[in-house]
Formats: sequence, C-alpha cells, structure tokens
Amino acid sequence: MNYNPFDCPQRDRLFNSSMRMTWYNLCPIDGETGLPIAKQQVPYALYHCHQVSPQTVREIKQASESVGRVLMSTWEVIRTLDEEALLYYGFPQEAVKLVKHDSLAPFCMRLDWCWNEATGIKKVVEANPQTPSFWFECAEGNRHVAS
Repeated sequence: MNYNPFDCPQRDRLFNSSMRMTWYNLCPIDGETGLPIAKQQVPYALYHCHQVSPQTVREIKQASESVGRVLMSTWEVIRTLDEEALLYYGFPQEAVKLVKHDSLAPFCMRLDWCWNEATGIKKVVEANPQTPSFWFECAEGNRHVAS
C-alpha cells in the first residue's frame, strides 16, 4: 500500500477549523486558459512534522546565517547596477527606484532546504520572501501545527 502524507483526517481538521487556512490545497491551472480549475484540488501543505536533533537545528541556523550573508552581499552588488542593467536582469521598471533608493534590504524570508543528514550536504532550494502568507506561517501557523 502506498503512503500518502496528504491523506490525513487530522490535516483537514487542522487547516479547516482552528487555522481557517484557505490555501492548504491548491487548484491546478488549466494549461490552455491559465485559469484555476476550481473543481479540482491538489494538496499543498503537509500536516506531519519531521523531528530533528538539536544539533541539526544549530546547523540549519548556522547555514541560514551564512546564506543570509551571501544574499546581503549580493544585494549590495545589485544596488550598484544602473537602471539599464537592472532591467536587463529582469527587475520590473516599477521596482528599480526601490532597489536604488530603499536603504532596507528586502530579505525577511524563510529558506527551504534540501538537507541530507547522512552525507551532510545542505542546499537551499527556495527562498520565500515576505508575503502575507509568510508572516502567517511564521507567526501563527507553525505555532498551531506544533501545538
């Protein structure tokens, strides 16, 4: 029998009731129209937690701080580029002024890791910057799931 981590009554109960989350399942997108197929849903958020040792938590924190230093250094280089270069690299016109003049770096984020405990190889696979759901996940969602 195949194990499906999304097939869990506790998951549905948690996300539907106490957290009132609407995005724990997603609608697939129609390839031709680009519109959501509202009658179908694809699981997104998991319910179960993977426990790790305190040592692994320390290693993830240290690795995250190292990644943060690299991103901050990259941000300083990006801010030195002229408008033409920023546009060439895909920055939207509307963001150029912000990149050039905002003194605060836009790096409040969650890093998603691919972490092989057996080999010690650690890779960032995604950086999720500040969004409304990010703040909910960090400030409220994780507390509800943990309790």
